[in-house]
This record gives sequence, structure tokens and C-alpha cells, in this order.
Amino acid sequence: MKSKKKSLLTSLLAIVLCLSLITGSTFALFTSTDKVDITVKSGKVKIAATVDDLKLYSATIEETEDVAGTIATGNHAATYYYEGVDEIGVDEKGYFTNTGTAEYHTTGEKKGTLELDRVTPGDKVTFSVGLTNSSNVNIKYRVVVTVTSGLKLFRALKVKIDGSNLTGVSRTGNWTSLAAGGTISDIPVEIYMPIDLDGEEYMDISTAMTITVEAVQGNAKTTDEILTTEVAAVAEEQVQTNADKETTAATVITDTDNLVTVTIPEGTKLTATADPADDLSLAVKVKPQDTSSAALEDIGNFTVLSNKESASYDVSVLLVVNGEIDDNAEHAVDNDNDEVITVTMFVGTGLTGVELYHTHEGNTTQFTSVANANDVDTDKFYYNAETGYVTFKTTNFSEYTVLYNADFAYEKVDEVTGESEIIVLAATEDAGVYISTDEDGKETYVTVAEDEDGNVVETVGNACIIDSNGVITMYATLRSAITSAISGDTVKLLKDDSITSNTTVSENIVIDLNGNTMTQNRSITSSAELVIKNGKINESSYFTVSNGEENNVHSLSFKNVELTRNQINQNLQLVQLYGKKYVSIDFENCSLSFDGTDNAPIVGFTGGTYEDCSVNFSGNEIDWSYYWVTFASKSGTECYATFDDVNEDKISYDIFEYKVHKEITDNSTKFYSESLPYWVDQISEQPDEFVVDEFGNVSIGSEEALAYLSKTASTKSYAGKTITLTADLDMSGYLWTPIKCAGSANSFEGTFDGNNHTISNIIAKNSSYGTGLFFSVIGTVRNLTMKNAHIGKTTNGNVVGIVTGYTYGNVTFDNIIVEDSFLTGFGKVGAIIGMAGDPGGVTTVTNCIVRNTTIKGTYNVATFIGLAQNTVAMSNCTYSDVAYEYGDNESSYTVLGENTVTDNGIDISGAIYWVYPYDNTYCYFTGWANYYNDYIEDIVNSIEMDGHTHNTLD
Repeated sequence: MKSKKKSLLTSLLAIVLCLSLITGSTFALFTSTDKVDITVKSGKVKIAATVDDLKLYSATIEETEDVAGTIATGNHAATYYYEGVDEIGVDEKGYFTNTGTAEYHTTGEKKGTLELDRVTPGDKVTFSVGLTNSSNVNIKYRVVVTVTSGLKLFRALKVKIDGSNLTGVSRTGNWTSLAAGGTISDIPVEIYMPIDLDGEEYMDISTAMTITVEAVQGNAKTTDEILTTEVAAVAEEQVQTNADKETTAATVITDTDNLVTVTIPEGTKLTATADPADDLSLAVKVKPQDTSSAALEDIGNFTVLSNKESASYDVSVLLVVNGEIDDNAEHAVDNDNDEVITVTMFVGTGLTGVELYHTHEGNTTQFTSVANANDVDTDKFYYNAETGYVTFKTTNFSEYTVLYNADFAYEKVDEVTGESEIIVLAATEDAGVYISTDEDGKETYVTVAEDEDGNVVETVGNACIIDSNGVITMYATLRSAITSAISGDTVKLLKDDSITSNTTVSENIVIDLNGNTMTQNRSITSSAELVIKNGKINESSYFTVSNGEENNVHSLSFKNVELTRNQINQNLQLVQLYGKKYVSIDFENCSLSFDGTDNAPIVGFTGGTYEDCSVNFSGNEIDWSYYWVTFASKSGTECYATFDDVNEDKISYDIFEYKVHKEITDNSTKFYSESLPYWVDQISEQPDEFVVDEFGNVSIGSEEALAYLSKTASTKSYAGKTITLTADLDMSGYLWTPIKCAGSANSFEGTFDGNNHTISNIIAKNSSYGTGLFFSVIGTVRNLTMKNAHIGKTTNGNVVGIVTGYTYGNVTFDNIIVEDSFLTGFGKVGAIIGMAGDPGGVTTVTNCIVRNTTIKGTYNVATFIGLAQNTVAMSNCTYSDVAYEYGDNESSYTVLGENTVTDNGIDISGAIYWVYPYDNTYCYFTGWANYYNDYIEDIVNSIEMDGHTHNTLD
């Protein structure tokens, strides 16, 4: 690496040095001291600089000197003034009113450095810079204040040089001329913290900065001057014309001050008419133009990118009559003619990426470069890097703009041999960032500056910060740049890098991946407004967003990002919404793909109540194996996900806790969730569809009517009564409370006739014991379809059935269909009946069907009856597509070996049993069965069956 140590200077410093080498002008950099001249010679420039008269001020409400500022409101509202509190010499520490300090160093590693510590609003340090030009040529100079440490505090400070308020990491004064032998002793510099700033944020921190002077020869090109003169150069010989006022010979005009030559061929027609007796000649005038990007956009259809320098020239050919320029004929050449005029302009040696544009009458033409000057024709140009001249041919005079890469060139001298070489660093698209190589020849990105010995130092980094003023600071890693950025900054990734430590972004910043890849191995948390754009993310960790405020929404936005998640065996969302208030997540024009084995969603609302939170997808390509958004929280109507390409199958939520609403607009569909309330809480009076006849029988014709039955059944037994459905019922949107009656064991003792209607979308959480449409039945249930029922949330509840948890005594279930449903419990779990109790009774199940249903439990799990303590009379019952899921760790189950045991002549080898360790032995409980499980007492080791039959799996 061609690097010695880190140094911070503005990229403008690099450009000036580069141009100095190109044009032959000289450059000198001087560190100021108090009362001590340091003379540095560079070519013909001989300069000495000083710092003098260091004074410290603090704010007071007593009218003393200049106004420090006004605080309009609050407890500190007042007009404040500066009060002189200290005057210090070099290498002395001065004190502000609130114990903050200032010290200027002239020796050691801190030579030329001003340190400020613990400054508070209203603290100010002033000094004067003196300058002596001992050269025999005129110079241009400027004062520069550059931060070397404590960037946060430095950015909060104001810097004023010679009356101009300045910003950036390097605060650079204006270029000012100083004649040969001239002296200036009082260039004023002020550095202060504004009185109205909230100083709490900057307590107990410090900053350090260097005070320097930059100087170049007076005719050197600097970034705020392109050409130094506007002199009209007159042709040495008169222009001979014929009667039609056309030139009779080629005419060459050279502007030696601006290094522009125009060759006008024979036959070129002049626009002005003149007396034949007049002496006619031509002049060329070159006028520098505004080269800012905005100005160039105004004059043509091109822009100057940040990796380009520009020089713009307005070239005119003037008619000279009897030795005087004719102001009424500024363009002496007839623009309507087709004569090709050759122009040669000096733009600088060693430039790369040279481009040429011509703007005429509002139209801009880009010239095409050629490899040989002989190939130059209209709309073509040739650039000679050795001579620094560009040559082109044109038929029209007006504005010409040259763009070129802002490469950095410097001379490196071997201290032993004295040999030197020119090192050229290629410019990137970011002004001030260049491409270099390390010791292994690998490409690196650097910024450059000059150390106190005059050596150019390269600062290497994988990322940089571009602040709101365009100032660039290099950082070794992407993470170090992210953690150093402040609001308004853009962090730019210059090459692939990894985030290997948990990172919190507490400022409103943009991370521009710049077409590169960020590998994210640790979490990134936004506690502000974070935008990540233009590149790739390989993500094996996750993003989070913290709580915001009503007027300060915390956000995470992905724009034009190709994001691949590879969270192997980690069930983590890509974005975890730990923030539960005022959070916004946006994916815009992104590509999201999956490369892993987890089943987590992209974004999950998990574990709490969310308020004013949103997730938005727009223009994305999503190749995801699982869910886009999971609602698993108590969310209000302002907590939503919006998609421009709706896939409702990718919206997941806990149906036992929440319901999801959908709102459709012209361009998108909004989903939002809210807590799932209970049906019984929605009923305040008897619905019209709950009809009781003269015999006490009930007709139910609405969802509210069925809920009214649940709400009021605890006061009635319905023994000997019939309840009949008169309509299909959709019970979605609310939680179901199992029907408990006033009869024996809270059982329904009558007949429930579904009348061949369907109850769909019923949702019931587990209670401790007994969950289903009914808590318990002693009677008959017939002619009923239960569709898409979700009964039992966890495997903690016992006795769970979709129709009923319990039955007692003699019961009948006839013509019952259970389909497309889900059932979960711990033990005694069956799709129609959880447990048929009472060994003295008979449970009759006829003409029943269970299909496309999932049953999850730990033990006593079966398709129709989880556990039967009594006699089961089952006939004409079928099942299909019934899936069983383990309610415990799979290793807790065993398949009994062949011929392990028989009971009453029924072979139960091959059955699945749940194994439970107890008192240094193992207990075996009946596991899963196809139709129902007979009651079997706990079986210890010997697996004795106590004389009960057991229906096994096929």
C-alpha cells in the first residue's frame, strides 16, 4: 500500500495538487503556529504563515460585545452576548465559562492542531492567520480548517473564515490573491457553537482540527476558476477578403493567455460588411463559463457526474476594423456557412476519460473521440495527453465544455535514489475517492491527503460517508461507516463487505450498496429512518425496528435490493418488529429469494400490541417458501400490510387470537389485524332468529342466535327438547365458547338437529377440560356438518372434540360430517368426541365422515373418539385424508414390536404408544388409533392390558 498514515483533508486539496502538477504551477501547504513562521518552499512559491491572537469567549445575557444569538422560547429564552473569558498563547490551555477548554499545539504529533473540549452553546474561539508571500510571483491562497478527530462535535460547530460561514469536514475559505512580496496579518477565523443548539448531546466530548493554508501560483487553475483572462487575441496579419467578404487565405489566431488557437480556412465568409478601404482582421475571445452541474444542465442535455471535472469555454471570433473590435459583429464568421474551423484548446496533461460537448442555439452535441489528430472531423475530437491539448473541428462558434475524470496524480520520490515517479489514482464516481492497489496488487478504494512532511497519504476503506455537503470520509468497514454516520449522511459501500457485529442505526441515513453485496451475519436495528438501496444483501441474521413516536416514525426501507435469506435452521423473520409503535417497513422494487431451511416470514408482528405500524410491498419479485407477513400480535386497525400484488395465502396469523381484515383500493390491498373477541360478548339480547316454540323447542337461524344459545344455556337443561338449525352459519371473526347447559355435568341433554346445515369457521381455544361446539352431550346430535373448524389452540388442554369434548351415558351421533378442520389437545382428542365417559353407557356413532382434517395430540388420539370408557357401537363410518401430528417430541413415542402383546385375541403390535418416564420406570399410554381408543389403565413395563380391547392403527 502506498500509504503512511491516516490524514483528513478535503478532496479539493487533492484536485488542486493534481492540477498543479499538470499545469506547472506550484502548491504549498503550511501548518500555522503562533508567532513562529514556518517557511516552506515549493517551486517559485515562498510562503510563511502564522496564527496569532487566540481569544476565548462565552455567552452571557449581559450586553458586553457582539450578539451571540437569541433563544426565543423556553426557560433560557433571552438574547445572549459574547464575553471575553481568556486569552492564550500557543501550547497553553484556555478555559470557557462552563469549564470547557481550548488549546493550540505547535509541537509533537499534535503540531498545528487546535483542540476543543466540553464546549457548550455560546463558546467561541477566535484567532488571526497571517501570511507573507516571499515569492517573486503573485499567488492565490486560502485558509482551511480540517477536523482530525471528534467529527460529531466538529459538525455541530460553526466556522467563519474571513467573514464567510463554512460547512463540511474541511472548512475552506475563498481563494484570495496576494501580490509578490505582499503581507497580510489579520485573516480572521471564528469557531463557535451556536447559542441555540441543544448542547446536551455534545457534553463530555472533544474535537481536534488543523489550521492550514493552501497556496498556488496566481495563474494556476483552481476549482473556482477555469480561465484567468478574457483577452481578445488579434491575428497578426490582416484578413484578406474578396468582394463577397470571404477570406482569401487561411487565418490562424492564437490566444496565448488562454492557450486557444483557431484556424479559419480560406473561403470563410465574414458576417460584417465594411468599406473596402478598411483594414480588416480577426480576433478570438475566450470567456470562462459556469461549470456547475446545474448550469451545464441548463445549457444542454448532459450533466457533470461527481467523478468528472469540467472546463467550459465560450469561444467567439470577432471582426477587427482598422485596429478596433467591432462590438456589433461579435461573431464575425457566418454560422450558416459550412466551412470547417479548427479549434485547439489546452485542457491539461495526463487527463483520462476526456469528453467534449458543443452547445449551439440550445442544442448540445457530444463529440466523438478519435485516436489520431488526422481523423478529426466535425463532431470528432482528439486529445493529446502529453501536450494537454484537445483538437476539434466545428462550423459554429459558441460554448464548448470539456469533461474529464478527476484522477489524482502525485509525485513519489525515492529517498535513497532520488528517483521519482508519477502515481495516478483513477477517479471513481464519487469525487475524492480513488482506486489504488495494495501490496498484493488487489484493487482498493482510497482517499488522499498530504501529511505534515509533504507526503501524500492514502486512506483505505471499504465504505465512505458522503455528508449533506458532499464531503467524503473514508472508513475501513461498512459497519464503522454506518455507526459514524449522522442524519442526512449517505453511507456508500465501495466493495463487498460484511456486518459481523450487531449494529444499531440511530440517525436518519441512507446505505447505498452501490451495486455491491452486504453480507449480514448479525442484526441491524433501525431506531430512526434507514434506507438501504441499490445492491445485494446475503442475510443470515435479521433486521429489527425499534419503537418510534407519532411525529417520528422509525422506518426501514429496501429499494432496488436483491435480498437472499439463508437462515439455516433459524426460525427468524427477515424483519423482526420488536418496535410496536409507529414503525414502517417498505420493500420497493426488490428481489427476495429463499436459500435455507427455516419457515419464518419476511416480516412478523410478534409478541405484543402494535400501533400505527405498516408493512408495504411494491413492485417486488418474491420467491419465498413461506409467509410474507405474519400477524401474531394484538394489533389495532392502524397496524397493516399493503401489497401491490396480492397473495392472500402468504398472510399468516394466529386465528385463535386475531382476525384479519382486508381493504381494497385502486392500487393495492391492505390487510390489518385486531384482537379476536368472543361471540358471547357480542350478544346483548335475544336475536329474532332464536325462536322458541310452545313446547320449548328452539330454532336457530343466525350466527347471533347460536351465540345466544351459548350465552344463555347455563340456565337451561334442554332435556327432552330439540334445537334445530334453519340456516348455514359462518362463525368466523369471533371466538367460540362451548355450550354448557344447566343439566347433569353441564351437559346438553336434548337433541341437536343440524337439519343438514353447516356450521363453518368455528374457532375455540382449549379450556382445561372439555372443548368443542358443546362442552358435553347427554343426548343426540344429528344431521350436522362442521367445516373448517379450529378447536384447541395448544396441546395443553384435555378432552377436545370438534362436536363435543365429553359425552356421558347413552348418546347418539348420526350423520355427522367433519371436514377441512384442525384439532389440537393433550389427551382424549377426537374429531367428533374427545372422550366418551361413563363405563355403563353406550356411545352410538353411525353414518359419520371425517375427511381432510388434522388431529394433533400427545396420547389417546383417534379419528372419531379420542378415548371411550364405555361401549362403542360404530357403523357405516369412514375417514379419508386424516393427518396425525405429534403433540410431544417424536422420540417420546414407540411403535410396539410384532407380537408384543395381545389382548382378548386382538393383536395390537404395531400400535403407536406414548412413553412417559415415571418412578424409574416407563409408563406406556395408548397413542393413536384410527377410529377410537378403548380405555386402558396406565401400563407399566409389562404392558398388561387389564382385559380391555384396543383398536389399532392399520
